[in-house]
Amino acid sequence: MGEIKQDYFSYLGFVFEKVARQFLIELNKRDKLPFRFSRVGRWWHRQQEIDLIALNEREKKALFVEVKWKSLKGGEVERILKRLERISELTGLDEYEKYFGVIAKSAEFKDCLVWDLEDLGGTVCFR
Repeated sequence: MGEIKQDYFSYLGFVFEKVARQFLIELNKRDKLPFRFSRVGRWWHRQQEIDLIALNEREKKALFVEVKWKSLKGGEVERILKRLERISELTGLDEYEKYFGVIAKSAEFKDCLVWDLEDLGGTVCFR
């Protein structure tokens, strides 16, 4: 039972990443993102990882998204967005217009770049 409890939150994080990906695909279909993407997936290089990158290669636009199965305070969201910006420099997408977002279980401070469970069926915007 102890092992199951320990692995449960890791499992929920994995499932939530799949849900987040489908959420982005749905937003894309409804033109609720700053651009239409044609590809979405994970990215990693050595010890660095980005949960989701959505690309429009023709227009050279990229959306970088961190997915967190936890409740985030405003400062945590800002740190995650800054980390995403730093890591995005390693992707080789230097010529791309870049957007950054967070999808979390809940977020204390939300702006147009941050979504949580309440937003999965709602309207979103980007700045």
